Amino acid sequence: YRRQRQMCIRDRMEEHLTEMSQRLDLNDAQEASIRAIMERAQAQRQEIRDMPRGKEKFTAMKELRFATEDQIYANLSCEQREDLRLLKREHKVERMEQRFERHHSQDRN
Repeated sequence: YRRQRQMCIRDRMEEHLTEMSQRLDLNDAQEASIRAIMERAQAQRQEIRDMPRGKEKFTAMKELRFATEDQIYANLSCEQREDLRLLKREHKVERMEQRFERHHSQDRN
């Protein structure tokens, strides 16, 4: 199960990276740097997942997310940063719509 989950996570990471590369017009060096950042973050995320549940785990995950985001933004131009902010906002809206649909489809049943 864990191996299958890792493959799914790796596939998702590749999807994110592909979308970022296309939407932000990343050059090869940027794509390689961001891939390395995402892979390191994934390894750290797995370590955090293995921690016992609690505030420390929550804080560690949040700090990792912010640090990863900062590292990614450091590899982008100002225009690319703005494009990434827009992309993240679009994804947030999509997730909210999906949650809304799931919630309201349950109400109908």
